[in-house]
Amino acid sequence: MNDVPLKMRRRRLKQTVPLRERLLKSAELAREKASLLPPGDEKQVLIRKAQQAEVVADLEASLTKSHWSSRDHRAYPNDRA
Repeated sequence: MNDVPLKMRRRRLKQTVPLRERLLKSAELAREKASLLPPGDEKQVLIRKAQQAEVVADLEASLTKSHWSSRDHRAYPNDRA
């Protein structure tokens, strides 16, 4: 018959390194790889990936900062308690 389980279990993994650090490490590795390549499409793709990872890291940091620095921790700012 069919050996695939009806409901597949999701593999959950507790991240030990913060998202920002993982993104910045990814950007660093992409830039290192790009520095070894001659000018061309592949190099541009790696540089763009590095830039995107850095932007996302900054965005994540600012969102996290604004969330924890706000006085009111309601889910929706216009929500009246």
